Amino acid sequence: MKLVLLLTTLFLFSGCSNMSVTQKISANIAWSQVTARYIAEGNVSVRKARVVEVVDKIAVFVEGNPEAPISTLKEVINVTVDWSKVPTADRLLINTLIDAGLARIENEKLKGRIPEGSRMRVSEILDIVKQTALQY
Repeated sequence: MKLVLLLTTLFLFSGCSNMSVTQKISANIAWSQVTARYIAEGNVSVRKARVVEVVDKIAVFVEGNPEAPISTLKEVINVTVDWSKVPTADRLLINTLIDAGLARIENEKLKGRIPEGSRMRVSEILDIVKQTALQY
C-alpha cells in the first residue's frame, strides 16, 4: 500500500498516453485514493512526510521516462529503479503502494472505466502520489 502512494504521485503529471480524459481521471483517482488511505490510517504528518520523502528518493533512481501497459507496470518499475540504492523500508513502502494501486486500477478496468492495454508512465504515478500526500 505504501508503494502505491509513492507511485501515484509520479503518474499525475505525465498522463496516460492512450486513455481518454475520463479514463485518465479514473486511473488518477485510484492512485490518489490508495495514497490518501495510507496516510489517513496512521499518524498523518509522519506518513505524509514519509511518502513525499520516498517519492523524491525513488524519482532520482528512475531511468528515463518509462511507459508501459498497466499490466506490466510493476515489472517496468522494478527494472527502471536502481533498487540497490533504495533502503529496504522505502522499497517495502513502494511495493506495497504499487500493489494496492494496481489492484485498484484492475478494479476500474473490470468496471470498464479504464480500457485493456492502457499505458502509464512511472513518473505519472509518482507525481500523483506526491501531490496527494502534499494535500494533507
